[in-house]
Amino acid sequence: MRGAPNRSTPVLGQPPRGAWLGFWLLGLIGCSAVQAQTAPLPISAAAAPFHKKISGSVLSSGKKVSKKLKKPVVVRPTSVPMFAVPINVSVPPSTRKPHTKKSPPNTAPPTATSTPPRSAIAHTKTPSVVPQQTTRKSAPVKTAPVKTANTTVSGQTENLVVPVAPPASRGSGSRLPAVINRNPSGVLLSIAFQNNMIPAKTINENRGFSPRQVTLVSTSLQQAMAQARIFTASGFRILRRRALRNLGFVYSVFSTPKGMTSMEAKNRLQKQLPELKVDVNHRYRLQGASSSPRLYAAKVLGWQNEQTICRKQVRIGLIDTGVDTDHPALQKAHITRLTVIPAGYPLAPLDHGTGVAALMLGHSADGYYRGVLQLASMVAVSSFIKHPGQQIETTAEWLAQALDLLAGKQVRVINMSLGGDRDQLLERAIQAVHKQGIVVVAAAGNGGAGATPVYPAAYSGVIAVTAVDARLHIFRKANQGAYVEFAAPGVDVWSARAVKGGKYYSGTSFSAPFATAVVARILQGRVLSIQEVREQLRSRVRDLGAPGRDPVYGYGLIQFPPGCAS
Repeated sequence: MRGAPNRSTPVLGQPPRGAWLGFWLLGLIGCSAVQAQTAPLPISAAAAPFHKKISGSVLSSGKKVSKKLKKPVVVRPTSVPMFAVPINVSVPPSTRKPHTKKSPPNTAPPTATSTPPRSAIAHTKTPSVVPQQTTRKSAPVKTAPVKTANTTVSGQTENLVVPVAPPASRGSGSRLPAVINRNPSGVLLSIAFQNNMIPAKTINENRGFSPRQVTLVSTSLQQAMAQARIFTASGFRILRRRALRNLGFVYSVFSTPKGMTSMEAKNRLQKQLPELKVDVNHRYRLQGASSSPRLYAAKVLGWQNEQTICRKQVRIGLIDTGVDTDHPALQKAHITRLTVIPAGYPLAPLDHGTGVAALMLGHSADGYYRGVLQLASMVAVSSFIKHPGQQIETTAEWLAQALDLLAGKQVRVINMSLGGDRDQLLERAIQAVHKQGIVVVAAAGNGGAGATPVYPAAYSGVIAVTAVDARLHIFRKANQGAYVEFAAPGVDVWSARAVKGGKYYSGTSFSAPFATAVVARILQGRVLSIQEVREQLRSRVRDLGAPGRDPVYGYGLIQFPPGCAS
């Protein structure tokens, strides 16, 4: 029909078909844009078309379809939808609130190069610049302790000194290093031990050395005084000092700092200052014991009765307990008695020293006591004490004093029927005696075949003597080792005891005096070096055990030279 409007052609002033839907969508987008400018938390455009299922309903482009409503209900987004989940939210730093649960990872590089380890911060100043990042609080990380570290902070370098970690077990001896100062020539000026340490485990120090004591050997009094000032400034306290003029050196005794044991002080000083002659004050014990035929010793030694009247006798030194010169066996003996025991100490019983002396110088009308050198002279130094309930013992300090006394009395040979651990003070004293040509004879020890070497017998130059019985069998408790040099009678040996009477003794303590007597006999009227004396002894031995020298009998059984020296 002409004039009828064409429904496919839009009429002026009338919106085309479907335009209402387009207008509605444009309005919706415009409202959203206006709302985004005023909303406190803006939402990205990507969040506009969202879908979420809620109790069977579906939201799509702002329309909500409800089961209870037949007609669709239009929800206009004048505010942020309560079901919307913001994506890629960008919040300015000034308005951001602290996040208490989880912070997004920060991949930006830190503004500072590094921070000190957690263990180091407690010992240093807080750096002025730290990384500006928030991280979740985590447990401290266990890191290996370090001694020093260089940390760069804001272009500056800080030297972080971190203490060494304390030892895992108490008393292990791993402590902070000492600060040692020396002058340009290398002379020790000071020692500073860092005492903020775990106390050492309490140990029994009464077995082999004096508790909380160390000894120091110095070449002169001036050096000893200078070293004493250094030690006292480091927490040590000087107890005593003595110049051994006959031996040519000075020794000092110090008490250790509080909480430091003798052995710990010795080990630390020797490790950090190896040039110092420092040691603990070792203890030494007698190497003999009483036991249950009489005078067999002279026979197995090849001793002849006429040797008792040899006129050219030497002077013998004895370091032992005191000697009872009132005993009938020793009343006619030429014995000078000295002591190194300070007043107030309980002296040891006289049995051991009396028995050893009587084996060399003893004589009695009834023939019960017959020493092998009855006309010799002796200087006996009392060096042992005995506390109630404890063993008879002495110290390296007193032994050094005794050796010094004997060196000043022109003795030719010294008998030491005693033994203990190796000690630097005693070793230095033995060396000084050897330089004067004095022979030292010592007991090899009564610890058994598997025992460690006993000193002074094991020192180089000392003649170590083991013990055999009347059948020339080795004493069952005798030490064995490469240091054993000779054998002599020392099992069930009859000798004097203190006050009166006598008894049988066993032990290397009572074999040593026979060897001392043989050495004295070799030295009668002659001047021989220690090596020459040793060669004289070897030339007359009676080989026992394996051929040649062995760790049980040494070179063999010593023998007296025939007759008297001219």
